Amino acid sequence: MGVTERATLTAASSYIAQAVELALYLDERISVARQLQEAMLTDLPLTNPVEISALYQPAAVGDMIGGDWYDAYHLPPASPGGERGALMVTVGDITGHDMHAATITGQRSAAGCARPPSTTRRTAPPRR
Repeated sequence: MGVTERATLTAASSYIAQAVELALYLDERISVARQLQEAMLTDLPLTNPVEISALYQPAAVGDMIGGDWYDAYHLPPASPGGERGALMVTVGDITGHDMHAATITGQRSAAGCARPPSTTRRTAPPRR
């Protein structure tokens, strides 16, 4: 193998290595975005006689994350020991479809902006 061929193969392998590194980076970024979005979606309560389900499909293609949210929960009983309160459903959208919008949505959720303080998160079947 001559010097020219060796230089060509070295340059080509360098470009290929950079492309593979970028592909791995982008794959990891998309994976993190999906995990973050899934973590921010709430479990829905079991209710009778109403059945609740949700399907979240992000509108953004890039990081596949955004500022949309939904939640459902029962309000506290009107009196101590009384029947559970009415079912409350909230749906919202923070402008944008990027990590900034997702961050604001996460802050809203962490602050409990959509829930009264006496309600708690609950475990329910996975969203479909």
